[in-house]
Amino acid sequence: MNTIIQKHFMDQPACGNNQKGFSLLMLFLVLLVVAVAVIGFLFISGIQSGKSSAALEKSAKGIANACIEMALSSIKYNNAFTGTVNLVFGSDTCTATVINTGGATRSVTGQANVGTIVRKVTISISSLNPIVISSWQETP
Repeated sequence: MNTIIQKHFMDQPACGNNQKGFSLLMLFLVLLVVAVAVIGFLFISGIQSGKSSAALEKSAKGIANACIEMALSSIKYNNAFTGTVNLVFGSDTCTATVINTGGATRSVTGQANVGTIVRKVTISISSLNPIVISSWQETP
């Protein structure tokens, strides 16, 4: 009985293979944590760039519509107006072109450039006094 107790409380010799296995396991865990962190960062940055792109698209659409509105104001004050209207908002630009399609009808095309995003809007006017818009659509 004494020998059994002694065996349990005596220092056991360390086995070299267990040390190598533990080091390998720790290396694997560290690499796993780094991989998860990198994947998480890429995922989060991808979501944020998607938001930025959506915000730019919305801004470009709004600027194109503002350009169309300015062209409509030019037509309201001068029914014979044809030509272009340009707007600049910082580094963002917009151009609207008014074309006389005959009589009291007009076609107005607006194009906004926000960064690399381009949005175009085309409207058709069927009457000038008062101005009647027969179609308003975003075009590719």
